[in-house]
Amino acid sequence: ADQPQLRGVLLRTLGAVYESLGLYPQAEPLLTEALAQARSPRERALALLSVGRLRSMQGQYVEASARMQEALTLADAGEGVLSGSEMAELLNRYGISERLQRHLDASEALHRRELALRVRLNGAADPSTARAYYALAYIAYQRDQLLSAELLLKRTIEIYRRLGPNHSSLAGPMRTLADLYDEHGRQAESEPLYLSSLAITERIYGPDHPNVALQANNLGVSYYLQDRLDEALVYLNRALAINEKRLPPDHPELGNPNLNLGLVHLKRADYTEAEARFRKVLSLWTGRAPADDPNWGWVWWGLGEVCLHTGRKQEAAEWLHQAQQQWTQTLPAGREELSRVQASLEALSAAP
Repeated sequence: ADQPQLRGVLLRTLGAVYESLGLYPQAEPLLTEALAQARSPRERALALLSVGRLRSMQGQYVEASARMQEALTLADAGEGVLSGSEMAELLNRYGISERLQRHLDASEALHRRELALRVRLNGAADPSTARAYYALAYIAYQRDQLLSAELLLKRTIEIYRRLGPNHSSLAGPMRTLADLYDEHGRQAESEPLYLSSLAITERIYGPDHPNVALQANNLGVSYYLQDRLDEALVYLNRALAINEKRLPPDHPELGNPNLNLGLVHLKRADYTEAEARFRKVLSLWTGRAPADDPNWGWVWWGLGEVCLHTGRKQEAAEWLHQAQQQWTQTLPAGREELSRVQASLEALSAAP
């Protein structure tokens, strides 16, 4: 108690351990106390980064960005407030929080600043620099700049493989590259990446960590796209069960496995269960998920399909037009989603 600076370091460190394990309720009071006790600009900037990172993991992205913006203002105001590696970490986490709110221009600017700093500190082929490549790859992927995304992901994986063929850092970029392949019909290339990524994540964190849930969710989507629906349900239910144990009941991340389970049940013509899942996503995402997120279109399209197949034409039309408008505004022309919703509207017109 008589060494507040040391106490702040220990609080932040222990809080970070709990956060890494997905134990957010245990991390919360430690990081909150660290922030309350921080006195110097350096201590406050580091505490703000820690709290912001936790808020991002809890799905509270607006507050996360606010905390990290305050930390960046402190760091920019005084030379030496943060070390180069600490500044790079702040830019990385702040950029991720902005990306999760679909503020892609702001996110890209932060990650480009991060990349320049990491190259200056460690060189272009250092594993820490690969974190910036990975973040920029994710932004390119979201913008449908697929060649750029693929090249950046392969560069990231190439660097991380130098740390060992099953190094923990490989899990994220391997999964993201698998997502890219999967979305464009390259399942023969995506499945081994998904399975390797899942195995690495389970080995590091154990079977019940949120990162395992993310891997299981994406593998379940891959099996859905291949019409391997029983396998899809196994992995998607596993993802949901992990997240329900670890996250608050209103966390927006719970929407992803529910949405995907709804799509699987829709394909199985289990319309009651599908509708329940889609409506659960509505309750989780309303007021939390960005309004321009294309995934809203999947929720509305799914509800439209359910209503179409259960004889509720008027309600089906409302949902399908909402999905069409969302995808028209947020996706480039020629995307499969647009032809999918158009086919649904044509089926609605032809229905008795």
